[in-house]
Amino acid sequence: MVGRTPASEPNATAAPDPYALREQHWPLLRRDPELTETAAVMAAELVRYLNHATNTATNTGANTALPYASNLYTLLGHLAAAAHGMEQLCEQLNQRAAALATDPTLRHDGHRGSVTESEHAEDAAWRAVDWLAEAGMSASYLGGTLRQAQKQMTWLSHAAGLFEAGER
Repeated sequence: MVGRTPASEPNATAAPDPYALREQHWPLLRRDPELTETAAVMAAELVRYLNHATNTATNTGANTALPYASNLYTLLGHLAAAAHGMEQLCEQLNQRAAALATDPTLRHDGHRGSVTESEHAEDAAWRAVDWLAEAGMSASYLGGTLRQAQKQMTWLSHAAGLFEAGER
């Protein structure tokens, strides 16, 4: 369940509403370099959280974070949507890098002051364009494979009584 849920333990905090949290800190209609950067940092930190939450090497890992097949199904769906969103993001970053490649004010700090400084800058920007195109294709593939994994989880459930007894 996405959104505010009651805490399951007396000392636990309720799950934050991700949509309200995003709107509070990163409103969709705001364009700002600092917000853009902090959104990318938060995306990385949330993946880090998921890595810790689903770690099977700990006693409180994936069995606690994803107790039911339906939890894994839901998580896979959100991750697939995120990967497909990354495909769009890579395309948009690709377009920005291409625009920078044709910007006459762009400079390359590794060749500062040389007569070929602007050519190095343009070349680096075009190489970034190529890498972003590759990243977009990889994101598309990742999103598709996550959807296929989710599809396999569609009809899975647990036998009544067995799960509560500790069998998984």
